[in-house]
Amino acid sequence: MQKNIVQLKLADYVRNLFNLIVPVGTTRKDVLNPRFWEHVAKKLAINDRIEIMPQDSSYFMEVIVTNVDRQRVAVAELRYLDLDDVETPNNAPDANEDSMYEYKYRGPNLKHCIMHKIDGSALKEGCTSKADAIEWLNKYELAQR
Repeated sequence: MQKNIVQLKLADYVRNLFNLIVPVGTTRKDVLNPRFWEHVAKKLAINDRIEIMPQDSSYFMEVIVTNVDRQRVAVAELRYLDLDDVETPNNAPDANEDSMYEYKYRGPNLKHCIMHKIDGSALKEGCTSKADAIEWLNKYELAQR
């Protein structure tokens, strides 16, 4: 019998899996910069994996730690998924086409939001559903008249 398996262990015993929520605007390049991790370097070890997602859920990224010292953490990208164009199923009506605002689901942290069409900034965040966000927008626009 060939002995080609040196060690077989449950992965949970040899590495950690972390989840990191980063501010909106944090880029893929930022995450791959070793200095990005300096504030958490003491918590990480080689072969740890980190799942990264911004507050608006615009992408999902997974990295593996390849080197660690006191102030720097080298990571290698395992996968990157652009989620910006992923639609969320919801039967609620959209905002009025003439409105200066639009509805957008921005992930589990910012939730259902009302955004300015011109610059993309948020007018309202954290609504519990699309219907609630549209209802809030309708009341807001009515009060602005």
